[in-house]
Amino acid sequence: MNWTFTDAQKYILLETDPNDPYSVTLWGVSLDDEFYIAAADPSSQWVNNLLQDPAVTVGVSGNLYIGVATVVNDRSLSQRVRQRYLAKYEIEAERFDEIGARGGMLFQITRH
Repeated sequence: MNWTFTDAQKYILLETDPNDPYSVTLWGVSLDDEFYIAAADPSSQWVNNLLQDPAVTVGVSGNLYIGVATVVNDRSLSQRVRQRYLAKYEIEAERFDEIGARGGMLFQITRH
């Protein structure tokens, strides 16, 4: 699935833990037909939920998409996603790098 329709949306809704739903509003970016979300705090509830059960529901403009989240460990891909975040959200590279230095995590969302 092509996720470029998310490019016009500043925020997305992420719901984790289907047995006890937990929802958060996040930034997200598309790249090469995939969708990515980043966690500044790797100890946040939604990150812990994803590490236990990667099933997610993503809400964009009132539409829901069922998928699975996978941790991104590829440095090259992470750098490309970083560039998309910097461009989409017009944030300073230093601020984004600060987040990564605190142990931030990157997830790829794949639609089912």
